[in-house]
Amino acid sequence: MRTGGTNSFAIWSLVLGLLSCGLSCLTGIPGLVLGLMGLSKIQESELAGEQPPLRGRGLAIAGVVLSSVTFLTTPVLIGLLLPAVQQGREAARRSSCGNNLKQIGLAIHMFADKNARGGDNFLPTDICDRNGRPLLSWRVAILPYFGDEEAKLFEQFHLDEAWDSPHNLELLRQMPSFYGCPSSTLSPAEGKTSYVGVRGEGYFLDLDEPPSERGFAQFRDGTSRTAMVVELPEAFAVEWTRPDSMMPDPEVWLDAPTHHTGGVFGAMMADGSTRFLSSRVSPQSLRAMFTIAAGDDADDF
Repeated sequence: MRTGGTNSFAIWSLVLGLLSCGLSCLTGIPGLVLGLMGLSKIQESELAGEQPPLRGRGLAIAGVVLSSVTFLTTPVLIGLLLPAVQQGREAARRSSCGNNLKQIGLAIHMFADKNARGGDNFLPTDICDRNGRPLLSWRVAILPYFGDEEAKLFEQFHLDEAWDSPHNLELLRQMPSFYGCPSSTLSPAEGKTSYVGVRGEGYFLDLDEPPSERGFAQFRDGTSRTAMVVELPEAFAVEWTRPDSMMPDPEVWLDAPTHHTGGVFGAMMADGSTRFLSSRVSPQSLRAMFTIAAGDDADDF
């Protein structure tokens, strides 16, 4: 006849059940199995009439309960926490995207400060040839105002050649990080950016060749209510050195999926401030936000 004592399975079940509160699946499943085995052994001991019978029923039950609760609730907790983690990550990426736009705005303003004449500060335009044909984007023109590294990159460009000349095309792969949105799935090796200058009749970048120089005095609709750079969906991304063509109609790109959750896109205003706008904004209000001196009011913002 076996002597009584506390069943070892019950003891280990309780230990693993307690550990499962921190280690979840690593100890939850073994704790559950050992607890059930312990209860089975204790029951066999009682049925066999062993004196004294095996003890530890309470320990085994406690181990089974702890292991089961922790193991079964872990997926639920993960399911609840995962969206919050994802939202936190996207919020961080959106903040980084807004910082990129602020850097671009600061460089534009520094360019304007260096090109002040006649009582006004003139904004960058695309780099053109002698006939006024755009060769390189305004994004290249403001490189010296970001820092020494970007100034050295600017010096590598042949400013009398188009963006896709054999020499300049090699520099496409050296796109500065602030021209790429962290939420974007575009590869940096592609050299494409979603940050485009607002171009159109009466916009920051006009359609003339050579493009007319804009001064802040011309922004009569208000620099805080006029957008100069917007973040388009990835389907409309352009090579960062390529002069921006006329923007597609808002009705076209507002319906395209954005790379930010919640269907928002970034905008950099003429005063250097940034904001995120919903893609549900009306195209009419967006056009009012793009014009610099049309006397209209973007009442959706």
